[in-house]
Amino acid sequence: NTATTEVTSCQPSAPSTFPAATNAGKVKVQLMAVGRAPRLAQSKFIVQAKDSFRALLPVLRRLLQLREDQALFVFVNSAFAPAPEDRFGDLFDCFGKTGTLIVNYSLDEAWG
Repeated sequence: NTATTEVTSCQPSAPSTFPAATNAGKVKVQLMAVGRAPRLAQSKFIVQAKDSFRALLPVLRRLLQLREDQALFVFVNSAFAPAPEDRFGDLFDCFGKTGTLIVNYSLDEAWG
């Protein structure tokens, strides 16, 4: 699915490689399932560059229909779990690929 939705609560690439994404104050995020995690029908979202990563977690839990007691592991580029206070714009500047910040999610510990 190539549609993009705006989320409203919610070695690194050079920052100058994709300037348009953060100049507009928005970042394109693609959520990718890992392991036994269900795939989302809608996997691409637009988030505010100034928003913290923590804003994504309740949205992702709701989309996956997870209870609070169910584990959810979230990683950027299949490599690391960002701190909840990391901002999408900063993550994109460091790890954005082809104009999109890839966020992997899993129900089991997959990396780390």
